[in-house]
Order: sequence, then structure tokens, then C-alpha cells
Amino acid sequence: MKCVSWTLVVLLALLLARTWSAVSGYDVVADVHPSRAGLEPDLSHLLGTDALGRDVFCRLMRATDAFVVPGIGAAVVAVGLGGTLGTLAGWVGGWTDRTMSAAGGLPSTMPRFILVLLLATIFSPSSLVLALGCGLAFVPVVTTEVRVRVSDMRRKQFVIAGLMHGLSITQVLGRHILWSTCRHVLARLALQAAGFFVVVETSLAYLGDIGVQEPIPSWGNMVASGLVDGRLHWVARLAPAVALWLVLAALAQLERGLQNGEERVG
Repeated sequence: MKCVSWTLVVLLALLLARTWSAVSGYDVVADVHPSRAGLEPDLSHLLGTDALGRDVFCRLMRATDAFVVPGIGAAVVAVGLGGTLGTLAGWVGGWTDRTMSAAGGLPSTMPRFILVLLLATIFSPSSLVLALGCGLAFVPVVTTEVRVRVSDMRRKQFVIAGLMHGLSITQVLGRHILWSTCRHVLARLALQAAGFFVVVETSLAYLGDIGVQEPIPSWGNMVASGLVDGRLHWVARLAPAVALWLVLAALAQLERGLQNGEERVG
């Protein structure tokens, strides 16, 4: 219970940060004051300032734009596409099963990170492309998990009875199979896809060549700046790394809770 409460607090803080960055009106790009570079944390600058005199707290909040919405997009792609392919494969069976399983397994022919890099190189390193790549990277595992469950459940007596009593296939799949047996695994894999996007986005921004570029803030390029600029206060150096750790830890805790619920259902 404590883990769940702690996780919800962190995720709520992340949501508030995303909202704050949209309504604060602070320009994290244009508000440059070299005379204020490297200030220590105070009431005016809660986490101090960076090498250009920009408020680190404001940039930390604004940097959530780089992964919150795209991370949700990656989860939607993974669950939407993988869930659809897995449902069709498990319910219909036969050649449809083989075709859908093969289509869903295509992204697994290469490592996930390499797949995302390949798409970013071919198209562009935009948030949309990265979200699509991260979502596609999780399609194979979602397809497999859903296929196995749907294939097993469609032979159950209560499913056959429901169809004989006039329930539509959509009702049986949606209410009695996907919701009752797949909701925990789909939510868990959605969290994995979102967490993977956070790792990919911050990693690419840290490296600097493909990810978010300065002066647009990302936790990745903020960590990189803190490592090379000796003028930053230690709080300003640690803040983006700690924020990243908290978000990933919160996602991991939620995933563990969903996995426990999945085991109870199973």
C-alpha cells in the first residue's frame, strides 16, 4: 500500500509539472541572464540557475513535455496495435493466427533501441517518430500475451454459452475476455512502453545528436549539461537525474502492482 501511495504521489507530481509548464508563462528558452549563472537555490530559483542564468526548476518542469504525451502515445500504439493483432490471432486461429502473429512479430527481428534509432534516422528524430518506434517495439510482446489468453478463453464453456445466448462477438471479447483476463497485462505492458520511451528520449537527449537539442530542455540534456559545467550548484546537477529516477521507479512500482493483480486473476 505504501508503494502504491508513493507511486501515485510521484505520478501526480509529474502531471502537475506538465500542467504547470503549460500555464506558467515562463520562457525557458528566451529567459537568458548570464549575470545570474550558477546561482544557488533560493526562494526565487528553487533549484538554482544554469550556466545561462535560466531557472533550473522551470526548465525541469518544462522538460516533462518531451516525454509525457509522447510516452502515452507509445503506450497507445503498443496496446492498440498489439492488442488488435493478438485478439484477431487468438480468436480466429488458423491462417489468421499465423498471419497476425507474424505481422506482430516483425518488430522483434531487431533490438528495441535499434528499431527506434533506425526509424529516427530514416524519418526524423521527432517525438512522434520516437513514440511510434517505442510503441512498435512492444507490439510483439503485446500480441503474444493477448493471443495466448484469447485463444485459451475462446474454448471456455461460459464463452460458448454467451455466444449461444445471443451475445455478440464484440461483447464476448470486450467484456468477458479482454476485460476480465487481459486488462492487467495490457496496463502493465503499456507502462513498460511508456517507461521505455522515457529511457529512450532522455538517453538520446543526453547524447545530443538525435534527441531534444538545447535550448529546448530535456532531462537528458540537463544531466549532460550538469556533468560538463562546473558552475552549476550540486542541487541543479542532481535534480534532473533524481527526477528521472523517481519517474522510472514509480512506473516500476505500478507495473509490479499490476503484475500481482494479474497473478491473482490468473
